[in-house]
Amino acid sequence: ANPVGDDTLLEAQTTVTVLVGGKPAEAKVEYPRGKPAAGGKERYAVYEGTVTITGTVPAGEDDAVEVRAKVVACKDGLCLRPAVVRAK
Repeated sequence: ANPVGDDTLLEAQTTVTVLVGGKPAEAKVEYPRGKPAAGGKERYAVYEGTVTITGTVPAGEDDAVEVRAKVVACKDGLCLRPAVVRAK
């Protein structure tokens, strides 16, 4: 989720990056609230199932827009390496 709610889990936090014309762009990204979860002493937020992340992207007429979402899949305390999902 974003925010994940626990500083020790920041590398697992979902993040979205927007590129316009192949260059990083200032985009206003709105993350939904994550579902509260707990593991040991830590309390954090997670996304489950399908999640919709919205945002506003400044783009010119002919600029190609690419959206990249960094996600980490976890189950029962085991996590895969971060992956980047791309959409153009």
